[in-house]
Amino acid sequence: MMSKFTLPLPPSINSMYSTRPDGRRFKVKEAKDWEEEAGYLLLNCQKYGAKKVVLSVDYFFKDNRSDLGNRTKILQDLLQKQGIIDNDSQVYERHEYKTIENNNPRVEIQLIEFNG
Repeated sequence: MMSKFTLPLPPSINSMYSTRPDGRRFKVKEAKDWEEEAGYLLLNCQKYGAKKVVLSVDYFFKDNRSDLGNRTKILQDLLQKQGIIDNDSQVYERHEYKTIENNNPRVEIQLIEFNG
């Protein structure tokens, strides 16, 4: 079983949350908007349930300033929230790639059932 899909580039984890004066954290509008748009694009994707998966993520950034690690957790959480996987702990193997492409920032995702 394999699925491929392309989503808008997720916000950095550093810009996804803000802190209220009372110290409580909250998700900012940009992050909520991204989740809504990306979630809509995942509506018809194949569901893996509780199966173990391999996640391959190709990031296409505008420039070299972004790092890989602080966006993948957001993607895994979205896959869980949209019911593609039951829990992000099902990711048994992960591959991440970075490409600089000035005119089309995005993330291309491939999920494969893990056979290990």
